[in-house]
Amino acid sequence: MRLKSINYQTHVFSLLFMSIILNKYFYNRICLFMFIQKNVLLIPYYRPFNLQMKEDLTVDEMLNFIKQDKEIIGGTNMWSCYSYNRNIKLGGNDLIGNMVDELFIIVCQKQIVKQKQIAVTIQPQNIHFLLNVTSQFQIIDLFNHIRHKYSLTENYSNWRCYSLHQGQNLKSTEMLVDLKIDNFYVVTNEIYFQKRILTGLNISLNMEVESNSKIIDIVQFIKEHLKLQGDVYQWTCHSLQLNKNLDFNSTVNQINGEELLITTQNGIFNTQNLFSTTFDSLHYDQPVNQTNSIFQQYDHQQQINQQFIQLKLETFEGVNKRSYVDYFSPNTQIEKLAKLILNFLSLDMSQVTIDLFINGHQYNNQKDRVQTLYQCGIKSNSLVQAKVRWLDTKACLN
Repeated sequence: MRLKSINYQTHVFSLLFMSIILNKYFYNRICLFMFIQKNVLLIPYYRPFNLQMKEDLTVDEMLNFIKQDKEIIGGTNMWSCYSYNRNIKLGGNDLIGNMVDELFIIVCQKQIVKQKQIAVTIQPQNIHFLLNVTSQFQIIDLFNHIRHKYSLTENYSNWRCYSLHQGQNLKSTEMLVDLKIDNFYVVTNEIYFQKRILTGLNISLNMEVESNSKIIDIVQFIKEHLKLQGDVYQWTCHSLQLNKNLDFNSTVNQINGEELLITTQNGIFNTQNLFSTTFDSLHYDQPVNQTNSIFQQYDHQQQINQQFIQLKLETFEGVNKRSYVDYFSPNTQIEKLAKLILNFLSLDMSQVTIDLFINGHQYNNQKDRVQTLYQCGIKSNSLVQAKVRWLDTKACLN
């Protein structure tokens, strides 16, 4: 009888123990699916909203979720989180807790107060778009944005962001809002750049060079292709954008629309001839075998061709204004001038149109556009104002 009593008690305790284990198991399983409602006020947006979150979520995890969900640009390291109900400031590693309907006041310090719109050009893909950035937006964030927006799979560690205004590459940690520039050129891992070579005698050829090519490579190619004579090391190569002579052993500048003046001295020309290089497509405009006949017809008109004139250019694209100096042949047509300006701005004529004003006079009808600078009496130091108008606003990506 005693033995039966012990067995009965043991059976009861076993059932009770199993019940406790099962209750704890199911409680934990239920907790995995339990979410606590929190109220959030985001400053300076002043937008209240509710979140359903697990109580074991950290404050940092909550802030990152809000950043992604509300598509707020920049990091969360400068954000602050306050619990209105508990009257305390929470740290990043603190848990949000199990208080239902607790009010979190989250301060995004100056994330929206200081902002601006920038224009970005991606080369060599020739993509243009506008982007609104805030105070915490860095160059590396711009790379990330481009990579995801255009589904680029390549590693952006070797990408470069170039400022034409400053004439240099920018550091990946620089804040875009703090920079006093609005136009940025991003060069991806594509290694080829396109150049157009023009001579003072209207001989033009186009060539494609690698990003690691040297100036001497271009000069040697010109000498061999045009069958020029003389020592190329007696030539000079001047960058108008950088306003300095370039070392022949230096690599080509990754500047979109850069103008190079290469001065040559050789027995064929018996004078100085100017070469200008810009980004363009790869093809040959005129057969070089016509060179000899052109040399034989060298007369007063050809002398005019060799005397390049300097123009002061101002471009207006929306609120963006850019100024630079460039050199052109007197025989350059007004329409050709407009195309060169668009090429410098990395814009496509199928998307935009450009209005030209030279010394205050407009040159926008077909009759004027076919005239040359020489025929219009345009001389050195003339002011050219170019106003860009978008034909289709969808062409400028948002």
